[in-house]
Amino acid sequence: MGTSFGLTAPLLSFWSQRHYQPMKLGFKQDKASGEYAVLMFKKVRGDLDNTYTRIFKQAFFYQLRSHYQQLDTEVVSALLATLPFEHITNEQLGYLHYLRNSNPVEQQVCPFIWQLITTDPRLLKNLTKVSKALVIRLILQQHSTQVVLNLLGLSGKKALTTTLRETVQQVYEYFRC
Repeated sequence: MGTSFGLTAPLLSFWSQRHYQPMKLGFKQDKASGEYAVLMFKKVRGDLDNTYTRIFKQAFFYQLRSHYQQLDTEVVSALLATLPFEHITNEQLGYLHYLRNSNPVEQQVCPFIWQLITTDPRLLKNLTKVSKALVIRLILQQHSTQVVLNLLGLSGKKALTTTLRETVQQVYEYFRC
């Protein structure tokens, strides 16, 4: 069974709670609603083949950097929460522990957080609003540092570094549980 609708976080939540999974996100925004159409499927018997959701997941992460760079952070977060996840490795947890206990810089944190989010997209739902917006805008959508500072109302690089460190702490708490 399938459904298609203009992608909003509440509608996505509604259909996800009924075990529908996203398979395709449109490339053009609807002229009337301004939303991208999303196509979701639900297998009547058994689970959907994970191959399709993995393909969608990989494509969506790639397209966030360009085509969906302006997509609302709540919509991105809600869509990522529907995607399949894997468990992180002990080595990744060890590196996360290292980052938490050091003074990491943006160039260390961003690629690693990207790796963790692509492994377990549910992580995003467990971050504070500011950390979630930071991860989506800076790491996933790859906006420039200056654009992110403006969007989040941060005063400069020092405030960005502090927010990144707070985000690392939140990520650590999520995976430590």
